[in-house]
Amino acid sequence: MKKSRAPRKPGLSYLSKTSGKSRAKKPVVRNAAQMNAAQLAEDASGVNAIVPFETRMTPVKNLPKATYAVVNERPDGRAMIKEARLERFENRTKVRRYWVEFTIPEFTCICPVTGFPDFATISIKYQPAQYCVELKSLKLYINQFRDRGIFHEDVSNVILDDLVTLLNPWEMEIVGDFSMRGNIKTVVRANHSRSE
Repeated sequence: MKKSRAPRKPGLSYLSKTSGKSRAKKPVVRNAAQMNAAQLAEDASGVNAIVPFETRMTPVKNLPKATYAVVNERPDGRAMIKEARLERFENRTKVRRYWVEFTIPEFTCICPVTGFPDFATISIKYQPAQYCVELKSLKLYINQFRDRGIFHEDVSNVILDDLVTLLNPWEMEIVGDFSMRGNIKTVVRANHSRSE
């Protein structure tokens, strides 16, 4: 004996049974905006909620602008890098000496001779005395080199001088491990050691 079906309402569309198994009646969703409308209706009324056909078929271009416009309110990265200054904070563990190490694998600068970019991994290792370097300021400081014409040998020494001036650590080592160029690989190490 066939089961009787509930009467269908005009203006609504339904999903039918497939492969002999009954399936919840959900609205057919054509795009992301319609999916949101369908989800709201489903959340309000449960799995069997039906969304009017007109709601589901509204083209995205006819939706209010606010529903799909993206506003970029992020800060200006170039300005942040240009204005960046190294910052420090108080070392809170002065009872012992310890090492802090950073690796910067995407360092970029400009060759002052050819104008082409140079790439390197910069390693910073130091024993803080009174101060530690603040990481966001270090990140922005390192990014300043991307538009700067500078020789490989100077990169490690400039970073060392700036950090020693800022922190006056017990010990510090800067290693610039540059990508191969012209069949020559360059690694530059610069060290600082503070007397007691």
